[in-house]
Amino acid sequence: MPVLDVAFSIPLSKTFHYLSPPGCSQLLAPGMRVLAPFGRRERMGFILQLLDHSPIRELKVVRRVID
Repeated sequence: MPVLDVAFSIPLSKTFHYLSPPGCSQLLAPGMRVLAPFGRRERMGFILQLLDHSPIRELKVVRRVID
């Protein structure tokens, strides 16, 4: 399962890593919008790139692909 590098419209200059939802890995591409868990809420973010792995051990899964 590819790792998604996701950017959110928040005042932080960093990105966050998530796992792709099951069955969607072939359809994902940079620029697509996703709904992902962020703290106690869900936020819309943008996929910046698809990664083979992440240094973070426990990643959350994107809830839904919007585009």
